[in-house]
Amino acid sequence: MIINKKEHILCVEIGGSHILSGVYDPVINNSFTGISRRSVKSLGKKEEILDTWFSCIDETLHKVNAIPTGVYIGMPGPFDYENGISYIKNLGKYDDLYGTNVKKLIAKRYMLSQNVIFFENDATCFLVGQVELIDGLKENKVVGLTLGTGLGACLYENGRCKDLDLGKEPFMKGITEDYLSTRGFMRLYKQAGGERKSTVKEVMEDQQYCTFARDTIAQFGTYLADFICQYYGTYQMGSLIIGGGIANGASTFLDITKQQLYTRNIDISIYLAIDSAEATLLGVWHAMRENLVC
Repeated sequence: MIINKKEHILCVEIGGSHILSGVYDPVINNSFTGISRRSVKSLGKKEEILDTWFSCIDETLHKVNAIPTGVYIGMPGPFDYENGISYIKNLGKYDDLYGTNVKKLIAKRYMLSQNVIFFENDATCFLVGQVELIDGLKENKVVGLTLGTGLGACLYENGRCKDLDLGKEPFMKGITEDYLSTRGFMRLYKQAGGERKSTVKEVMEDQQYCTFARDTIAQFGTYLADFICQYYGTYQMGSLIIGGGIANGASTFLDITKQQLYTRNIDISIYLAIDSAEATLLGVWHAMRENLVC
């Protein structure tokens, strides 16, 4: 029998290729219990995607033996965050969820009022979590970038965080996500002449042996520098935090980015995100619990 004697806030982070869930522990500060993770085939059918999401959440709730009293979800856009409806289309993820009322489905499955289910942009949640955990950033103007199936960008300033939605802004001969994303990275690899590798991780691991991989990584690092230069003045950023799936291999391209910025007299502190489930879920919690998003 499940007994609910205290508040159990379920925090969920949904990315382009994964879902992460955990329940906030009100006793141990900034801690979560029942953490679960799943890889998601985000270009699969609606039912397959939802089954994976619910499987992850069910596992978390089973681990903590609790019924959620509220649900906070970090979700990529385009998304109607107030009403819980997905409008993601042609971005390499979740096409089959277009027009789906995710809030209503979650409320029905877990027998909750829709009034206790809240959504926020995943990149914004990411930055809030990082600023909470990295010393000395709360007084700065900080931009957070998530590099993965798409590009998320947000700004932290004066204790508040807002989504910049730069992924679809003009960049080079297209939009930012055409270049600074998984598909942009792999397109660079193919343009360089690469054929043998099928994932970003495989290309990065092959750089020691393959000229195509090295050329790809160098060009990606240069594009990232170009992007930073394009918005450096607009947002007067003092610090930049980089996360997301591609950031796991940032050591391969970040030196190139920094070198490019140095030659262009761009003075900015660049941090790699703290890569942990707690950091991610903490961002979801703080962004919504403390109303840090504007």
